[in-house]
Amino acid sequence: VLQLFGRPHTADIGLRAYDAARSVGVPRVSLDVIYAVPGQPWERWEEDLARILARGPDHISAYHLAFEEGTQLTQRLAQGRLRRWDEDTELHFLEGTRERLEASGYPPYEISNFAPKGEEWRHNINYWCNGPYVGIGPSAVSKVGQTRFGNLRSVPRWQRAVEAGESAVEWSETLSPTGRLGETWWLGLRMTQGVGAAEALERSGFGDTGHDPGLALAEELAGEGWLQQTGERWSWTRRGLALADRLSKRFLELESADDSCGATKGSELSER
Repeated sequence: VLQLFGRPHTADIGLRAYDAARSVGVPRVSLDVIYAVPGQPWERWEEDLARILARGPDHISAYHLAFEEGTQLTQRLAQGRLRRWDEDTELHFLEGTRERLEASGYPPYEISNFAPKGEEWRHNINYWCNGPYVGIGPSAVSKVGQTRFGNLRSVPRWQRAVEAGESAVEWSETLSPTGRLGETWWLGLRMTQGVGAAEALERSGFGDTGHDPGLALAEELAGEGWLQQTGERWSWTRRGLALADRLSKRFLELESADDSCGATKGSELSER
């Protein structure tokens, strides 16, 4: 599997790195894994999970393989050099992985993140709650206030800018209130506990206008059987969870053409 991904290390090297971190007293260690890989049957994936669980990590990130545009994997898929699993098998990987991890004491708190109660990763939760964060170094992304910006990707260019006392920011964007609201729903629905309409309005700074497009879309998706409401919170149904990435993109389309606060990209920071 690692060779398929072009990784230079072996599984044993990865696990030895985990053991080394434990041996020197690193208090919390997480393991990242990818499943539903072409040519990797469920039985092999179960064996990998057993090896991981035997080490007792504090946290596990288990990602369903995605074929992203422009990647070598996607090119090989298009060329017929790879064959992805059929939808029923991919669904079995998704549900089987969640069941196995939860039964082993790692319930999901987010679509791809699992941890015993109290061991959830705070920085992950902050991202899914659309909170503020600061990234430092080349390529790092920050979100301060309602503006998101990213540093120069090139290490030499970033270094020259910093040494000259100039801005190392390459791009920035400030979404409209509607755009921020859509992102807050999109991110919040990744959490197992879901998202509340009132908190989405507050986090996004959308304001009380008497019309909540996020709530209207949530009710529409619930009517189609994709979302469910528990108290004040909305979350995916079993059917919706399997298509969460595709369905949640509808919240990113809430942006209205006549929004007076329209999104701005390529600000003076990026132009400079």
